[in-house]
Amino acid sequence: MRLFCCVCSPRSGSTLLTRMLNSHSKIAAPYEIPVAKLFFGTDTENLSLDKTIQISQLLKIDVSRAVSEPGFLFQEILKAEGKDGLVVKEPANALHLPRLRISLGDVPLIWIARDVRQVMQSKALKSSKINLSGAASLWLRHNREINKYRRLFSKVLLVRYEELVEQPEKLLERTVGWMGYQYEPGMEEYWNFEHSDNKLSLWDGREPEKSTWAKEIGEGKINKNYKEPSEEVLKIYEGSPALKAMNERLGYK
Repeated sequence: MRLFCCVCSPRSGSTLLTRMLNSHSKIAAPYEIPVAKLFFGTDTENLSLDKTIQISQLLKIDVSRAVSEPGFLFQEILKAEGKDGLVVKEPANALHLPRLRISLGDVPLIWIARDVRQVMQSKALKSSKINLSGAASLWLRHNREINKYRRLFSKVLLVRYEELVEQPEKLLERTVGWMGYQYEPGMEEYWNFEHSDNKLSLWDGREPEKSTWAKEIGEGKINKNYKEPSEEVLKIYEGSPALKAMNERLGYK
């Protein structure tokens, strides 16, 4: 089993990236996979367990063992998907990197980033009723944690959402090569492939077909245009040296 972890802040494009990676014949990235035992005692414990229960029901495996033995869960996912490499993607995993390192070992990390000014204006965040300041704080918290603890992992690849939507073939070729696989033409047209994510409900309990955002992802309707930040977004951005410094650290000017 070849294991990789994708870490990020919410609304950074991890679903889009993993859909494309899941379109590879040897790479499985079928849905968000929380390492459930990392979340015990946190405010996201129930959400993590909910996702693990759904995955276990889909795979028809023992949920208690899936929670306590991540390796067992990963092997069962790969068996069901018929592939040999697994991408474990769940944004909240980014908040538990030291424990992730202890539980899974020195796994390669794929860090997907997005300009915080665009994240603040995300349609999905608006629909979840997170205000601009809240979105900025969420972004900063996740990326700070990744930046702080990335040193615990010997292999880290930074991927930018903007590159993914503008030059998907080029970015996928680089990413898949870094993972030790050959790029397969057509991966970027992920809507032509089957994805197990469509069989699970989303983080808010909705089924994918009832979510506008999920439907747009499923149909390949990806907005490639950079939105000029609103005055309110710029005010928050310029007023937070920490936010600006982290954004610039990720390559955004």
